[in-house]
Amino acid sequence: MKKVARFACLNFYLITTLFFLFTVLHSVTSHAQETLTWVFENFPPAFIVEGPQKGNGITDGALDIYIENLPEYEHEKRVANMSRILALIKDGKPVCYPGFIKTKHREEFIEFSLPNILTYSNALIVRRGDENQFLKDHPSISIKKILTEGNLRVGITAGRAYGGSIDSVLENRDDQNGNVFIRSGGDELLGLLKMLKNGRIDCTIGYPWELAYIAREFGLEDDFTVIPIQENHDQRWVLSYIGCPKNDWGRQAIKKLNEVLLTVRPQEEYIQRLLKWYPKEIEQDFRKAYEEHILSVVESRK
Repeated sequence: MKKVARFACLNFYLITTLFFLFTVLHSVTSHAQETLTWVFENFPPAFIVEGPQKGNGITDGALDIYIENLPEYEHEKRVANMSRILALIKDGKPVCYPGFIKTKHREEFIEFSLPNILTYSNALIVRRGDENQFLKDHPSISIKKILTEGNLRVGITAGRAYGGSIDSVLENRDDQNGNVFIRSGGDELLGLLKMLKNGRIDCTIGYPWELAYIAREFGLEDDFTVIPIQENHDQRWVLSYIGCPKNDWGRQAIKKLNEVLLTVRPQEEYIQRLLKWYPKEIEQDFRKAYEEHILSVVESRK
């Protein structure tokens, strides 16, 4: 009986020791997971970082799906303005941004994924009632003309890309006229809209759906309207991409993210998250463009 008791006691201690070692090893392994920090700004309805709709933005929803499909990483989320986000990636930090627009300058230090999000092109935002001051019997307005003439003040967001020819015009502008105000900070477009309403600037640039969301949330529906931008005449849709540092860590992260994108982009759940804040009447148009510009791209274009 004593031998049996000693044997049982030995088994108990052995099992207890093994369980303890397993727990420690599991804890060490878990903590050894590589961390992927997702950085994004307060940019509703793409990213909604506060209020009752917090986390329910278009890109918020897409990001949640990426995280679900990358369990090998420990994921963290961090809010910053675009200038800070670009600085972190340029410094090679292990961070990624889930919705960049490509520019030649950004391609110098950012590793881009396959296209992941599709949006309508940006437009010029002006005070309601000021349309004729800009259009003068034309259906659209040229950003280059506004900057060259110099009598109207344009507000833009620091570090933001607007897509296509707009970025080229802004990057090559002559600041001699001093008619471009660059805003940085956490509220970005909302801050520019407040300046526009108060007459401190004459116009700004943003997505129509972005304006519609902010105007509804802050009671500004009757204050602003949008004007088509001539430089966008051949670019109705804008593509976004996940961006990570252009280093070994970033290339490995993008490789894994591309595998996830190839799996999730055709899924209805993913498409519905991208459509979340769009009006129903544009859904058919969106799906057609999504097929053409997103699903047809299955390898990165350098």
